[in-house]
Amino acid sequence: MLTRRTFLGALAKASLAAPAPRRNVLFIASDDLNTCLSAYGHPLVKTPHIDRISRMGVRFDRAYCQFPLAKRVGKIYHYGVPGQIATDGLDDQASWDAVVNPCGVDHTKEEPQLTNYTPTLGLGSAICFYDSPAGDEQHTDGIGAAEMIRLLEQHRRDPFFLAMGFYRPHVPWIAPRKYFDMVKKEDVKLIPFDESEMHIVPELATSPSPAIGG
Repeated sequence: MLTRRTFLGALAKASLAAPAPRRNVLFIASDDLNTCLSAYGHPLVKTPHIDRISRMGVRFDRAYCQFPLAKRVGKIYHYGVPGQIATDGLDDQASWDAVVNPCGVDHTKEEPQLTNYTPTLGLGSAICFYDSPAGDEQHTDGIGAAEMIRLLEQHRRDPFFLAMGFYRPHVPWIAPRKYFDMVKKEDVKLIPFDESEMHIVPELATSPSPAIGG
């Protein structure tokens, strides 16, 4: 006689016997990005695509992962930005089956057009920007995103770990003009700074270094 208990027991046994599905992973890293995102409740910053991913999946406030290996596009390990764009940077080459180092007009043509408010600093640390007339597809991150889409389509039936590393919003802030136009300058408010904040972290954290930008 089939009872609820025997049915659930049989279902549990079948679940244990069935092989676990192989799950593919797309890992996305965005350089120097914090949680000032509309997905995390920021009132000004507009991140509609990240918001959509958040709604479709799980938003983590703390996230930890193992160290799987496979393919990389863009910056995952440390780089000197912008100087090492289009190179392997400080990548661990043995980690990947294949790598793609995108390079767009932001690095090849537009860095001389920057407005730099801290000219004594290297571009990897400077407060500088350029509202580019070029489109997403001509910029390093746009080129990288297109390549990642191609890899996803190519390997859609294969088990994979794909890592997409975006170089922005790391300085220098070179981006298509439409993104600057999304926010009015008068709406941007500086976060208040209190000198006491300089004493709540180790001294090393507040000591400027001549090292390359990260």
